[in-house]
Amino acid sequence: MPKRHFIPACMVLMFSLHAVADSITASLRPQASVDAERVRLADLAELHCTLPAECARLGEMAVGSAPRVGESRMVTRARLVAALRHAGYANAAQIEWAGAEAIAITTASQLVPAAQLEQAALAVLRQAYGKDQLDLTLTDVPAKVAVPNGALQVRGRALLGKLRAVQQVTLDVSVDGRFYRSVQVGVAIQAQRTAFFAKSALTIGAVVGCDQFEQRTVDITRFNTAPVAVDCSAPVRLARALRQGDYLDELAVKPVPAVMQGDRVALNVEQGAVRLQSLAVALADGDIGSVIQLRPVAGTEPVRARVSGKGQVILIGTP
Repeated sequence: MPKRHFIPACMVLMFSLHAVADSITASLRPQASVDAERVRLADLAELHCTLPAECARLGEMAVGSAPRVGESRMVTRARLVAALRHAGYANAAQIEWAGAEAIAITTASQLVPAAQLEQAALAVLRQAYGKDQLDLTLTDVPAKVAVPNGALQVRGRALLGKLRAVQQVTLDVSVDGRFYRSVQVGVAIQAQRTAFFAKSALTIGAVVGCDQFEQRTVDITRFNTAPVAVDCSAPVRLARALRQGDYLDELAVKPVPAVMQGDRVALNVEQGAVRLQSLAVALADGDIGSVIQLRPVAGTEPVRARVSGKGQVILIGTP
C-alpha cells in the first residue's frame, strides 16, 4: 500500500493566505475623465482585491499626469504596469487585467466666464492709464477658454509703453493657485487728456511756461508720443524746437537746471570758518552736484565750482 504524505494544517493555511493575498483584479475602463493633475489607478480601473487594504493602497498610486484640457491620451495595460513598478509597487506583475486593452484619458474642464476676463482686462488698463479719461470698449473677448476644474483666478499683465487705440491685454489664468494658460482680450480705447499746443514757434533750449501754449482736450491714442502738461508754477526747458501748433510731448521737455548758462550766480568761497561770496556768470548749465565753469564778475579768468542750489555755487579752483 503506497505511503500517504500528509501536509500539516498550518502549512495549508499559509498557502491559502498567500493565494488570497495575491488575488488582485483591475478592470480597465475604455475611457476616463480626471479632475486632478495627478492620475491615480483608481481613476482608470475598477479594482477587486481579496484584501481591501491592498486595493485602497493600489488605487491611490499615481500612474501619470493628466493631459491638457481638450487633449486625449491613450494608456495601455502594459504602460500602467510599468508606471506601478516605477512607483515602487512590488506586486505589479501579479495584477490580473480585465476590461479594455487601453484607456483614453481626458481632463474634466470648466469655462472661464467671459465677464471675469472682461473685468480683469479693464482693471489693468485703468491701473496703467488711470490719469486719463478712459472710454473702453471690449472688441475681442474669447468665448470659450477651457481650464481644469478648480478655483479660478485671472490677472492682467502690466502694460508698458504708449496707449494705443486698440490694445491687446494679456491675462494669466490660474487654477487652484497654479498658472495654467494665458489669453488675450482686445479693447478699443479713447483716452482724453489735456495737451499743450505752441501758440508760436519756440526754439530749442527755451524756458517756457503755460502762457506760451494753448490747452486742448485730445484723444492721446492718436499721437505717436504722449502729450505732457506744463506745470504752471515751474517752467520747463525745451529739448527740441516747436513750430506753431505743435503739441508739447514727453520728448520735448527737460527740467530747468539749477544753474543755466549765462545766469548770474552767487559764488561762495569757503576757507575754514570764513565764507566769502561774490557774483559770477555761469559758462554752462549745471544741476545740483555737478561741476561747471564760471567767470567771476570781478575777474577775467574762469573758475570751477560745484552747483549747490538754485543760483548757488561753491568754488573748487581754477580749471
